[in-house]
Amino acid sequence: MRRLCGPLLVATGVLHLLVGLFFFAGPLAAIAGDGFGAVGPDPASKAFDREAAFWFMLFGVMLLMLGGLTHWAQARTGTLPLFLGWSLLALGVSAW
Repeated sequence: MRRLCGPLLVATGVLHLLVGLFFFAGPLAAIAGDGFGAVGPDPASKAFDREAAFWFMLFGVMLLMLGGLTHWAQARTGTLPLFLGWSLLALGVSAW
């Protein structure tokens, strides 16, 4: 089971990005249409959809990177630092 930590984090990142593309399709299209420097609030509605989309997608990318690093570290050392698991648990509980 321990060898699955990295691939499961990568899978979670991919799922996070796919969900983000589905739920934030409109704000992501608006960001792409206005230029990638336009992540601020929509001037017409003062909504924060663009920021939510940006951070949601960024967190998915971070999960991919963390999963890759975890897989690499386990392949090299066979173990991970204990604080990593507790930190991820705390992050998940606080975001829930």
